[in-house]
Amino acid sequence: MNKIKVIRNKLGLSVYKIAELTGLTPSYINNLENGYKTNPTKDVMDKIATALGQTVPEIFYPDERED
Repeated sequence: MNKIKVIRNKLGLSVYKIAELTGLTPSYINNLENGYKTNPTKDVMDKIATALGQTVPEIFYPDERED
């Protein structure tokens, strides 16, 4: 889930800001970024993708590209 952190940092957003935008806790976001949580729900993935201005596949499935 390091892609979350990479995009968040590129956008200049803190963990606290993403938590505010998604309604998730900062510790949950941090756990996702550091790989302690590895199976987020679709709802969580949607919230994070929206907050980062990305799609779910871009963040959570970056190696699965359609040709």
